Amino acid sequence: MRNAVCALSHGICACCGSGAERAFDYASGTPPEAFSKNALFESPRHGGKLFGIAPVGKTRAGFSRCKAMLFDAANEALSKIDLSGIDASRISVFFGTSIGGIFEAENMLARNIANPENADWSELSQYECSTLADALAKHFGFGGARATYSTACSSSSLALSDACNAIAQNDCDIAVVCGADALSRITVNGFGSLLLLSHSRAKPFDTNRDGINLGETAAVLVLASEHAAKKAGIAPTAYISGWACTADAYHATAPRPDGAQAARAVEGALKSAGLTPADISFYLAHGTATKGNDSAEFAALKRVFGEKIPPYASVKHAFGHTLGASGILNAVLAVESLRRNAALPNLGFGTAGEEFNPPPNATPRKLEMRNIASVSLGFGGNNSAAIISKTPPDVPAPAKPRIFVYACGEVKTQKPQTAAVDTSKLLAYVPALKKRRLAKMQQMGLECAKQIFDSAKPKVSGDKIGVCFGTGAAMTAETARFVEATILKNEAEPIPSAFTNSVHNAVSSAVSLKYAFTGLNGAATAKENSFETALKEAQREIFSGAIEAAVVGACDECCAYAEKFLTQNAKFTRDTTPPCDYACAYFLGTALSAENPIAELLETEISRRETFAEELRLMQNLLSKNGLPSERLACYATCAKNKFQISHIERLFEKLGAKPPVFTDDICGRSYSASAGALKNAAESGAAAVVSYTLSSSGQRAATLFKIL
Repeated sequence: MRNAVCALSHGICACCGSGAERAFDYASGTPPEAFSKNALFESPRHGGKLFGIAPVGKTRAGFSRCKAMLFDAANEALSKIDLSGIDASRISVFFGTSIGGIFEAENMLARNIANPENADWSELSQYECSTLADALAKHFGFGGARATYSTACSSSSLALSDACNAIAQNDCDIAVVCGADALSRITVNGFGSLLLLSHSRAKPFDTNRDGINLGETAAVLVLASEHAAKKAGIAPTAYISGWACTADAYHATAPRPDGAQAARAVEGALKSAGLTPADISFYLAHGTATKGNDSAEFAALKRVFGEKIPPYASVKHAFGHTLGASGILNAVLAVESLRRNAALPNLGFGTAGEEFNPPPNATPRKLEMRNIASVSLGFGGNNSAAIISKTPPDVPAPAKPRIFVYACGEVKTQKPQTAAVDTSKLLAYVPALKKRRLAKMQQMGLECAKQIFDSAKPKVSGDKIGVCFGTGAAMTAETARFVEATILKNEAEPIPSAFTNSVHNAVSSAVSLKYAFTGLNGAATAKENSFETALKEAQREIFSGAIEAAVVGACDECCAYAEKFLTQNAKFTRDTTPPCDYACAYFLGTALSAENPIAELLETEISRRETFAEELRLMQNLLSKNGLPSERLACYATCAKNKFQISHIERLFEKLGAKPPVFTDDICGRSYSASAGALKNAAESGAAAVVSYTLSSSGQRAATLFKIL
């Protein structure tokens, strides 16, 4: 049978304060009111709006508001249980966020604009979303993989889904699943530029709904396999019995009106759990209180449940739209709801009208709970659903298929020393006016996809194909363009296109939309391990049976801020070249996904970097397990190019008896995404197999093994 996924403990930090029980009581309508006007920064255009601001107070040095909330929720969740008997290398962190600690980076930029002669770029470290997962893992001593997902409002739901796959497939014993987002200029002005901010308070599923309130929240849910739960002596509080992710492939921001793909996510989660729609006791909705989202989500409800829609509610009136944290917040509240046999109310609801029939659950009430469906939807048409249950599912473990690589696409500069690609050479088939609406990274990702599908023709339907892109620094140029305009123009001239293009999943969503791929749509970020994190996510999704193939790649760009950040943080570097544009992607899948594979994906390992002796043992085991002698390998390495990492890598491959490694940034350019180029270059070299070894500046390591066909 499939490994059951047990919920062990949870924590919440939100506008109502700290504590999951307090949050549930607050979501049930218990006062006091927790919304206020924004006092974190001056906001001439939106200063009168109401926000759910977490009472984190003054944060200590090195802590962003987002990090402070995350640690608050994590401390609550982890203080309730004892994981000391669990092997630290088997404890992984899965984190979802939309914008991470960008608020502090915005403050830094405002200070630098006002005083350019004394510019200080130290707060750029807060911009990278993956630093939050890194900090959490290091603080608590977790040695497993750290994966951060940023797919706008569905971020922590995708983190939850991948964590469940990881436990179900025995990739880890414990998964600490987190989500956090804080208020920032880009979110306030971004959603304002799309005319989505409410003039009062959010009224989900109400005829008179007029938009969202933004809220700050961090939530943490600790998951475990049944074996690990028993070993730790912890009784599960609930089970994540099913999960699924889909993509609309419809629009960059607007949901598909008929709710077809959102419905397919719920149906996929039910199938994963071995349940039927009639088994659902309660539906915890995304319910943003915008006109389009609520209508589309209710259309999805009707598709799944027909005339027998279960009681449903959204908590957006209570907490505001908590962006990337909303999915895991829903999941934690669902666990509490099961424990109490209590149905949460849809606060703010007043007028039903004809559109929502039946109307949402308007008041708190006791209800015998067995299974709760929790749903999260995000920009780019990202849909994710999970089923939280009182009892474990009884479903078989799917057989793990072999995974093959069928084609590759790459965009790089003429020479590694050159910073920017010539975008005039990209997407020759796209009309100039349409191309101008695409950010550079979107153009790079789409060009990679074009190269792939010029040579590989998928033999599976689009609903069985996912898209997963990794990125270290994400859409830095678009983010900077929006934030700079907000500060310099005092919020007077917002740029909606820059906001919608600033999300990390802008690349994967563009590829999904272009080719109508409606499987998992993910965006992973983990510094130099970003490609491997996306690859592992896609691999697990294929193993789960939800999809049969995926476009998997990585993409990063050069821009002034990226160069300042990378230069500032590259201590003891031997490499003085600037960061450059680079993208590389592959089409991979099962044996029936396409014809003429070029390689087989044998294994991907991601974990904390250990001592040299332990690293050597891990690499020896990896090669031995896959029956590949080290002397027949093409060896590639990626790192921050400081003298310590270079020495470690060169010594490691020498002890393995392998060829000296080729450093990917010597051929691909200096980029967080450089490791994605290892297979492409190895396949062109005539090697029999390739090992790609990546040391992240965060202290993570990844090893990927391909057999060339």
